[in-house]
Amino acid sequence: MEKKYNDFRYMGVRQKSFAILIDVYNLIKKFPADERYALTDKLKRATNSLVHYIA
Repeated sequence: MEKKYNDFRYMGVRQKSFAILIDVYNLIKKFPADERYALTDKLKRATNSLVHYIA
């Protein structure tokens, strides 16, 4: 039987993608200062897109 969702926040795939977003943001904090702007910006945009496309 197919499971119905009234709210996208309860979908397992959305919860997992949000966990990835948090993990990436925590990882970015550990990057060296010279990588803070170019590479981290791309990683933030990519992970934000992942979460928003699911929603």
